[in-house]
Amino acid sequence: MQVNRSSDISGSVRIALVDGDRAFCAGFSSKLRRSRAVYAVDEYNHAEDFWRTSARRMYDLLFLDLQLPGTDGLSLLSMLEKRRNKPRPIVLTGVEDDLEILKAFRRGAVGYILKKELHQLRDLIGMAVSDGAVVTSRIAQVLINHVVSDRQVARPLSTREHQVLELLVSDLSTDDVARIMGISPHTMRKHIRNIYCKLEVNSRMGLAIKAKELGLL
Repeated sequence: MQVNRSSDISGSVRIALVDGDRAFCAGFSSKLRRSRAVYAVDEYNHAEDFWRTSARRMYDLLFLDLQLPGTDGLSLLSMLEKRRNKPRPIVLTGVEDDLEILKAFRRGAVGYILKKELHQLRDLIGMAVSDGAVVTSRIAQVLINHVVSDRQVARPLSTREHQVLELLVSDLSTDDVARIMGISPHTMRKHIRNIYCKLEVNSRMGLAIKAKELGLL
């Protein structure tokens, strides 16, 4: 078990860094020590070591690499989702793959920083402590592109399907909607299956939420 622990100063921002690269860990801690702000940083080279220690030691922020020996960063994020008292997890990595970025946010990360952007570290920590989103312009663009892509994929409802959608999210029964539309129950069920499939939902409640998110209502 390898843990490098700074002195825990009262009123400091308590940070855990999980990264398999010891040289990077040393550079990270050194950079923060030169800051005017007060940080207490503990370094872990394995996710397992952090997991055991963090059960009894509280942190404000967790910086973690995705590529770790043993349990990887995405798996650690999934583990943290089940823990009640947990630090705000921020990915700090060299991995620039769009899919990995999206996976990290889906698993609870509140930020994603590339190691080559470390010069912005102190400003980003300030945002994290203030409960803000911790993303640089590069990562923000990935998230924006994903939202735009989702809208484009989820919008191709036919005019008829859109009419059915608007009635489905009301309090009308399926039979009432079919009667208003002047179609058979069989055709109505077919429209519903198509709409659910296109919007990737499986209930009326989910349909209403997704349709509002996508601006379809």
